[in-house]
Amino acid sequence: MRISVFLIALCLAVGCSTPSEQQNDDSEESSEERAEALGADEEAEEESSEEAAGDAEPAAPRAPMWSEEGLETQERMKEMEGPEGAEPGSTPWQESDYEVPQNLGSADAEGAPTPGALLVQLVAEIDMSAGLGTEVWEQTVRVLQEDGDEAVGVVMQWGLKDDSVAGMDLRANMKRGERAWYIDTLEQRVHCRRGVTDDGLCL
Repeated sequence: MRISVFLIALCLAVGCSTPSEQQNDDSEESSEERAEALGADEEAEEESSEEAAGDAEPAAPRAPMWSEEGLETQERMKEMEGPEGAEPGSTPWQESDYEVPQNLGSADAEGAPTPGALLVQLVAEIDMSAGLGTEVWEQTVRVLQEDGDEAVGVVMQWGLKDDSVAGMDLRANMKRGERAWYIDTLEQRVHCRRGVTDDGLCL
């Protein structure tokens, strides 16, 4: 009994902690340690992100829309890497292998009411989209009309399953006739994975 009284008095004088108080103290220390560790992890992630951003090369600017440059630029060429030692490139525009349908190719032809409709009708009649989903990954259509009676349209195909040709573009120079729009000339070019010869062909 005397021992218990002595211990109680000693605790009051010195300050003893109960098991629950010790548990609370331990919890507070654990929370502080976890907060410090979390803060260190966040700082490390921020430093890593900053380093990665510093190492990354700035993205090449895209060609402006509603311009001749934007009309004819195949943006995916900037991303393409050819085989080792190769220099991917594009052939010059040249007369197209496709024949312009008679109903779309002269001033007195049936034509179409707008340049966009004319280009879409051309693609349909020459069956240019036949390979989409099998031999061609994507097809893009653009039209630029800077003059009231003339317009230019391009149809760009990309992702061809060919070890030499990555893409092919068709360019239609269109004019307004008395009744409708018609195709004046039709040209094409191809984008080559390994490079272009002096004769304008894919290697």
